[in-house]
Amino acid sequence: MKPYLLFDEETAKMLEGTGASGSLRSSESLLRSSGSGRDYGVLAGAAGGWGNRTPAMQAVRNAYGLRPSEKTANVPAPGEEGDLSRDLNLSVVFEAMAGKDAFLHEVAQQVVPATVFDENVIRFRQEILTDVLHFPRTIRSLYGLASDAVEESLLYRNQNQPNYAQVVTMGEKVQKALGLMERLLNRTEMLAKLLVSSGGTCRSRGLAAFRARVDTMLSDAFLEHANRHVEELRSLAEGGRLVLGSALGPGLKGSGHVLRGILDPSEFSVFGKLSGMSFSRESKATIRLDNIALSRSADELQDAAFVHVLRVIGRLSDELFRFFEILRFETGFYAGCLNLYETLMSLGVPLCLPEIPTDTRSGMQFEQLVDVGLALSNRQCPVSNSLSAPEGRLFVVTGANQGGKSTYLRSIGLAQLFLQCGLFVTAKQFGAPLRDAVFTHFARPEDTGMEHGRLEEELARMDGIVKRMTGNSMLLLNESFATTTERAGARIALELVPPLQAYGVEILYVTHMYEFANGIRSLEIPGTVFLRAERAPDGQRSFRVEKGEPLPTSYGVDLFEKWVGEPRPAQQGESDG
Repeated sequence: MKPYLLFDEETAKMLEGTGASGSLRSSESLLRSSGSGRDYGVLAGAAGGWGNRTPAMQAVRNAYGLRPSEKTANVPAPGEEGDLSRDLNLSVVFEAMAGKDAFLHEVAQQVVPATVFDENVIRFRQEILTDVLHFPRTIRSLYGLASDAVEESLLYRNQNQPNYAQVVTMGEKVQKALGLMERLLNRTEMLAKLLVSSGGTCRSRGLAAFRARVDTMLSDAFLEHANRHVEELRSLAEGGRLVLGSALGPGLKGSGHVLRGILDPSEFSVFGKLSGMSFSRESKATIRLDNIALSRSADELQDAAFVHVLRVIGRLSDELFRFFEILRFETGFYAGCLNLYETLMSLGVPLCLPEIPTDTRSGMQFEQLVDVGLALSNRQCPVSNSLSAPEGRLFVVTGANQGGKSTYLRSIGLAQLFLQCGLFVTAKQFGAPLRDAVFTHFARPEDTGMEHGRLEEELARMDGIVKRMTGNSMLLLNESFATTTERAGARIALELVPPLQAYGVEILYVTHMYEFANGIRSLEIPGTVFLRAERAPDGQRSFRVEKGEPLPTSYGVDLFEKWVGEPRPAQQGESDG
């Protein structure tokens, strides 16, 4: 059984790898199974067990496929994830989602940049998020319970690492393995009670289905059955006896060994007699083990049965641990969303659930969109912007220096990421088609340790992006190719941008290069939208970006006047861009 809170059940099944173990329902029968199985957490030791995992990393890489695959989402390639985070200032978002919880920070880093392009998955998450925002206590309780289960299990596992310098009896091994299983079963009972008490808060498909699966899989009958076996196993660890069934095979050797039951120590007499059965010397059913070879064979048979018991305990413990590990990761995402929501609401930032247009050819439309990173950094709601460009596929943003162009670009990139991970967007209204990936190419500051020049570094980064993108990607360019002369930079950009736009890539380009902007205008490419940062006649910046044709100046003299002094008179035809 899997939580399926990040994906719907159909999608999660599609993502499952071939190594996934059975459901908890199958684990119920394992307690009486006589079949063989592979070693799980308790038996695997330090090298193979889950005690050495980093929980969040393992949760998204285990056999259940929680990390979105290429079929469902585009996970940034190594290096690109860092570029995306740095360019869009995602670290501030991750910190707000995490609070002071390092695990939530890691979950946010894994989920937010992975652009989901399955509309059903996004709507599925939005439904759960709506429940979470209305009933925050439920998701926080689920996350807390799952976290406690994982941390307690890891701590117990680490404290009971095998000491290879000592001989550990089978009884001790059973007792240690049983202690872990008891802890996990206790958390399982707490989960079942929690969901019963919060039943009215599970209205979304995801939470309602999750509760129904828990009710079915972790029923009272299952928990009673499991606890009964725990009592039997506890008696075995305290000196109980195994009841084995066996048949004679070739060469009069035992075969088909089956574990029939476990007898409590109280059922034995002080003389080693089994109450109700005659196992005395006079009994014809008794085989005296006064022969060394026979005694060794009997010990081997008993140890084999012990190993099977340990294997069964380990399989159920491992199944329960994986369940809580995944539940922790999935509820952690929504707990992080809740932290971010409460912070943004306290700052007066507008929030909405974004819309996905039915017409895939539609462009972006938004109202009062703000840069969430800027809001979190400044602890106040920044200036918002609006745009209606259903036909837009290429957006060229020009205008005054320090007029809010880069902030505008980041706000759109963040909104697209939030839309495609199932989050709310910092706007009064936001709608955009789904993109299979969001790529950023922002100008980098001078790096004295670079082996290549800045332009060469820019071109190398762009080459990597072009190789990864498709005709349904989004590309955000911020002052790209401005590290060379305007003529050379404009030429590079004009050779790059039109073909990508024709290929289907949605491009937003913030630039001071008038030669490039004017060149795009002269090409009259369908779907091109020109935007310009506002500047008041007195030089003041409103930090609003509106539709407007590019101008041959970026008003750099305003900054000169502010920081240096009175500007010299501009000569006719001279540009400061």
